[in-house]
Amino acid sequence: MSMRYMKVGLSVLLLGMQMGCTGSTDEERDEVQIKGGKLSMGCDTDTFTCPDTELPRHSVTLPGYYIDRVEVSAADYADFLNAHGNECAGQPCAADSELFGSPPILRDGDSWRAVTGREAQAVTMVSWHGADAYCRYVDARLCSESEWERAARGPCDALGDCDGQVNLYPWGNAAPSCERVHMMATEKGCDTGQPADI
Repeated sequence: MSMRYMKVGLSVLLLGMQMGCTGSTDEERDEVQIKGGKLSMGCDTDTFTCPDTELPRHSVTLPGYYIDRVEVSAADYADFLNAHGNECAGQPCAADSELFGSPPILRDGDSWRAVTGREAQAVTMVSWHGADAYCRYVDARLCSESEWERAARGPCDALGDCDGQVNLYPWGNAAPSCERVHMMATEKGCDTGQPADI
C-alpha cells in the first residue's frame, strides 16, 4: 500500500534545506507516485568533496508513496499563517523581516500576504517547525530526508526504472543549464534575477 505525500518547497530558515509533507489524503492534489525501493543516500566521495553531515554513503529502503508535483506557494503559506498564526512550537513559523534575505511572504498589519508578484513562487524563509506545522495543517506530515532525496533524484532512482544508476540531478547527470533548470545565480544565472513561479 502506498502512502500519500505532499512536497513542500519550504526552505528551512537557517539551513536552506527543502522539505516535504507526507500522508496527505486530498484527492484533488496534483501528485506523482514514487515507487518503493532502495536509495543510495549521502555523498559520493569519489566524485565530490563531501561535508561530514553527508557521510557515510549508505543504502536506505523506502516504501512507495505519492508526492506533490510542485512546492507550496507563498500565497498558500500566507493563507496558512493567517489561519494558524506565526507561532510554531514556541518559535516563529516564518521570518517576518529581511534579516536573512527577501522573504516571499510578509506581515501586513495583523495578517500575512505574499509579496506582490511572488504569490506563485515557492515559499522560503520558513523554519523546520513552520514546515512541520504547515504539513499538519493540510492533514499530512513532514517527510523524512530520505523520502525527499529519493523524490528529488528524478526518474531513474525515484521511479525505479534504472538499474542502480544514481542521478546527480532530477534530469540525470548532465550539467545544469537554463534549458533544464531555473537558476538565478549571477555567474550561472538565466538572466531572470528572481525565482520562477511553481
